[in-house]
Amino acid sequence: MIAPLQGSRIVEGTKTSYPIPAMPPKSTITTSLTPELTTFIAAKVASGHYFSVSKVVRAALRLLVEQDRRHELSGRSERPNAGERDAR
Repeated sequence: MIAPLQGSRIVEGTKTSYPIPAMPPKSTITTSLTPELTTFIAAKVASGHYFSVSKVVRAALRLLVEQDRRHELSGRSERPNAGERDAR
């Protein structure tokens, strides 16, 4: 039998057992969105492509991280929207 990873559990199968890594700890962040973004997110969930609002937001953040990586690799010192500030 395979030894479990720290924080994981073993799933017993009929032919084999394998470790399932534990879910990483999650944080809760509260934010305000424009009505347009709220409608966009709701439409993504309603389409069935995403299971929850959190899944839509995580997918969007992954794309932002990837965009930032591409900009860093291309040698740009400024990111798009670097001059924008949150209007309060």
